[in-house]
Amino acid sequence: MADLVWAAYGDWPRTLSSAQEVEVVVAVKKKCAVGAWSVLDAFRTDSTYTTPGGERPRIAFAFGEAIPLEPALHEVPREFRRGCAIAERA
Repeated sequence: MADLVWAAYGDWPRTLSSAQEVEVVVAVKKKCAVGAWSVLDAFRTDSTYTTPGGERPRIAFAFGEAIPLEPALHEVPREFRRGCAIAERA
């Protein structure tokens, strides 16, 4: 679980404003939800990703507690843009 939380923690190609709206991060492997954490905050990292408009900083999340994988969290999007997707919680 420690390796999983470290992989989910950071260097995501998202804007800071979109990341700050995230309430829960769900780790997915082979289209199956394998872990979930509450998000306390998001912040910029030193690494970047390339966009048509130039380089942008990647973000990372400050996690709270691991949370149970409730049924709604098992609904994995079919497509992931840049390795992640943002979904609405029911």
